[in-house]
Amino acid sequence: MALLSALATGCAAPVLSWRADLCGDPTLAAPRPASPTSTRPGSRPPGPARTDNVIVVTLDGVRWQEIFEGVDPALAGEDGVPQERIVSAERLMPNLHRRLIKGGVALGAPERGEPVLASGPEFVSLPGYLELLSGRPSGCRSNSCPATRLPTLLDEVRVGLGLRPEQVAAIASWEKIERAASADGQAVTISAGRHGGLSRDRLRGSRCSRALLDVAAEASSGAGLFDYRPDAYTARLALDYLGAERPRFLFVGLGDTDELAHRSDYGGYLEALRFADRFLGELFALLDEMGDHGAATTVLVTADHGRAHGFAGHGGGAPESARVFLLAAGGAVPARGRVAAAAPRYLADVAPTVRALLGLAPDPAPDAGQPLPELVGGPALATSGRLRAALAAP
Repeated sequence: MALLSALATGCAAPVLSWRADLCGDPTLAAPRPASPTSTRPGSRPPGPARTDNVIVVTLDGVRWQEIFEGVDPALAGEDGVPQERIVSAERLMPNLHRRLIKGGVALGAPERGEPVLASGPEFVSLPGYLELLSGRPSGCRSNSCPATRLPTLLDEVRVGLGLRPEQVAAIASWEKIERAASADGQAVTISAGRHGGLSRDRLRGSRCSRALLDVAAEASSGAGLFDYRPDAYTARLALDYLGAERPRFLFVGLGDTDELAHRSDYGGYLEALRFADRFLGELFALLDEMGDHGAATTVLVTADHGRAHGFAGHGGGAPESARVFLLAAGGAVPARGRVAAAAPRYLADVAPTVRALLGLAPDPAPDAGQPLPELVGGPALATSGRLRAALAAP
């Protein structure tokens, strides 16, 4: 009871209303009114057109169809979703569309160029996260692979920018993301699942996060299995950590969507998407309040894999589940909307793109991904000869 009391009363801060909702309301409450800097669709807070900080958000196992086309009437009918809940993509995820698609760049939309893909050949979560955070196709074929021994994007950002471990963080619902996040779990800050992360105690810098960590550790895994932490806790921890520590790189892994999809619960999957959209709205609202730090932050949103035609499954036997999406906005990323890629893009291209945005050295490995020319331009072009080659390619 003491922990629950702390969660309800110890996290409220009168200056930032999102913190009161964050730790006092188990549903993230209603979205708060847009700040004056974000009242127009697709608008961006004023500030320098550069990227000094990056936030990567993954929505585990989310289909591109809901992102770009909205609720699937056939799946909704099979699952008994009320007619009034069958809505467009813009109504399903209004914050995502306003801040990321209209206000940034969207790759992977239907009939807009080539798709965004996980490299596979097994389109399951751990290989996808290893690919995303290493910038190379992974040799992992299952969710049982051991932890990476190679430096990841988080490791490179910390070393390359000379940062403290608290300035580079991964906060995730699924405990196995820890295996993909860092080659040295103490060198950066990781909280994965209800108990995972050798450095998870670094999140205890605020009363709110201390209470959230402890309550989540004792709570049910919700829709997940084993040490899974429901998104309701992960989202709050990520927002509180961002506000308290202002990390230069933050990875946020939400996973309720995949857990509910595996149960063939399309209605629950849609509610998890709506929750993720509320989180994104709070994330951008907080960045709007952070001055130059927020204006110089690029947010990327993607998925580790897609879904099979039958919705519940995914994997190597369902090659259609390779298809994902990539959205980015803020910092140096231009507001271009749905952009047609000239060639297929891959999860392995995300890490090279982040390196280019932050001015880090490219990965010389022959199988490394490429910085995405749709997202990287201007001064960042000079940081990567590989990017210039990619832009010059037919």
